[in-house]
Amino acid sequence: MKGNRFKEFPKTLFINLAVVCVVILVTSSTASAGTGVKLTDMSGHQEDAAIHGDTVVYVDRSGKYSQIRTINLETGEVRVVPNHGADQQRPDVYGDKVVYEDKRGEATDIYLYDLSTGEETRITKNDDDPVSSQAKAYPRIFKNWVVYCDYKNTNGGYDIYAYNLETGETKEVSVGEFTRYDPAIYGAWVVYVDYSGKYGEDDVRVGGINAFNLNTGEGYRIAGLPVYQADPEVYGTRVVWEDKRNGQTDSDIFIYDLETENETKITANINDQFDPAIWSNLVVYDDWRAGKENIYVYDTETGEETKLTVGDTRYHDPVVHGDVVVYEAFNEGEQGIDLRAYFLNEENRTFEPDTGSKRASDASGGTGGDGGSGDPLAIYVVPAFIGLIGVYFWRSS
Repeated sequence: MKGNRFKEFPKTLFINLAVVCVVILVTSSTASAGTGVKLTDMSGHQEDAAIHGDTVVYVDRSGKYSQIRTINLETGEVRVVPNHGADQQRPDVYGDKVVYEDKRGEATDIYLYDLSTGEETRITKNDDDPVSSQAKAYPRIFKNWVVYCDYKNTNGGYDIYAYNLETGETKEVSVGEFTRYDPAIYGAWVVYVDYSGKYGEDDVRVGGINAFNLNTGEGYRIAGLPVYQADPEVYGTRVVWEDKRNGQTDSDIFIYDLETENETKITANINDQFDPAIWSNLVVYDDWRAGKENIYVYDTETGEETKLTVGDTRYHDPVVHGDVVVYEAFNEGEQGIDLRAYFLNEENRTFEPDTGSKRASDASGGTGGDGGSGDPLAIYVVPAFIGLIGVYFWRSS
């Protein structure tokens, strides 16, 4: 009766097969057109992402304290930056170095965590001076330079400083009467928002976009019209930002080349475009033309604009590196936020999302036994199931 042996296959094994299939489906995410692949799948908000190479860093707000987590897009490994019973936020990453705000002291300081060594370094040091013991915020990193805001301005605003990780030198980037904040850095160029302290129409604060060269010590005003200008980012000598010169209900994305001094408006739709980021020839941004936020990408070489996201979900705050765009996706009912990645040159990319099972106590790395994300579950479950079938037929022969 060997020809009928498959008919005698125990029902329990079929049940096991069904369970395995369900487990694999719910613990991995496959990229599809307009949605991207899930990087996180947990309660609360996962947001404020940054990306460099294969490393995505972000804030997890699902616990008592917000904490910094990283995902490696190549290996799926999840890392958790040590948390010391205080909120961590606004991370950035370059190579294996992560910088972030940490509120463990009386005021917020900037820390650096090295993913390769597991070592933590305090970049800024509050002391007993009532001026210098103010909050530090908005850290960004490029190679050996960390730029950040310091709330020591006597007029109640931020100034911007740059710290060199090799030499320990601290440079003043922008110090003055009014607030300077939201810096970004690439190479020797630091760009930031510079508020004049005045207000425009409808009580909207007026700012300008400035650039500072760390090598020459010279500063430049890129955009200084009496309108709202914000969210600058820089790649090479090109700077992008959000600009409301066409009206408070019509934010556009502009790009300026520090070398050629040419300014170009790269969005034309009458609705808002905001939160730009740039890498090489790609500019990504939020777009409100569908009545909700979607993610678009603009190619500065071809002049083509492409919509990356579709559906009823709101998508927000994109970042880009290479051919990978990472952004926030609001969950159903907008009760939480997950992170997703869109691989511009790949289709059907499968990725096991971070489910939050790896906590801060596991900050040394790895995908150890507490269920942290790592190699896809199918790698272990499917071979085991095939082996189980083989054992059954062997014993029945």
